[in-house]
Amino acid sequence: QDNHQKKTRLKSIQKINSIELRNIDFNFHQKEPLLSNVNITVKKGESIGIFGDSGSGKSTIIKILLGFYRSQSGEILINGFKSEQIDKISLYNQIGYIHQDYFILNKSIAENIGIGIKSEELDESLIWECLSMVNLKDMVLNLKDRIHTRISDNGSNLSGGQRQRIVIA
Repeated sequence: QDNHQKKTRLKSIQKINSIELRNIDFNFHQKEPLLSNVNITVKKGESIGIFGDSGSGKSTIIKILLGFYRSQSGEILINGFKSEQIDKISLYNQIGYIHQDYFILNKSIAENIGIGIKSEELDESLIWECLSMVNLKDMVLNLKDRIHTRISDNGSNLSGGQRQRIVIA
């Protein structure tokens, strides 16, 4: 049994040093391949851009990486370990993902940042810290009601960039 436990022990990821997608193929419902033989390597400190036409698979690559979709072939390596060998919770604690179809509640800035936390339990100093991290603190300081400013339907009283930063915060 000790050998079995050693074989099934998952690697905890405390810091991501490299992400590699090797020979990834993906298609929806046996159609033409959306992704064919995709190879991407990103090391800590590097930035990459993925661009292409709408529907070309950019978001799909991220969803495969996060495990939302399973590729037909190929493998994903994090710090050199195959994704099946990695404890997913430890991995997800290292990744932030903002989907292109995010939503904003018709509530205050603070309530949007602290989504899921009761209004009376929100830590205002933490809200301000989050706003500072996403470079919105100065903008919110100039609002009449500051973090208590109500956001209109889906953020129509904010710019696109401001809405994204609220979601990130």
